[in-house]
Amino acid sequence: MGAFPSDYTREEFKHFLNEKEFKDVIIQKFETLPEKITYKGKEFTMAIHVVFFSIGDGFYNFWLNYSNEDELLFNKKVYTDVEKSIDYLITGYGNLNLNLK
Repeated sequence: MGAFPSDYTREEFKHFLNEKEFKDVIIQKFETLPEKITYKGKEFTMAIHVVFFSIGDGFYNFWLNYSNEDELLFNKKVYTDVEKSIDYLITGYGNLNLNLK
């Protein structure tokens, strides 16, 4: 039993999603999110942290957010469901009145 944390760039995480054969709809949602955004004059970069727990069949925890050197753009939320984690960013992005392209 152990916990194995990993940090990913946007492109590395996209590769992870494909490698682990997540549904296309999840990958497509993720692809709508930009790597960097500017909010209130500050630039935030996508931050992705994944922890694999080797308990039983094993499971993942996902934490996706945008950060800069000083702060997180959204409240910290950890999910065992990657789609919920992606949806959290999409919702937060919309709440800031930023449009996904």
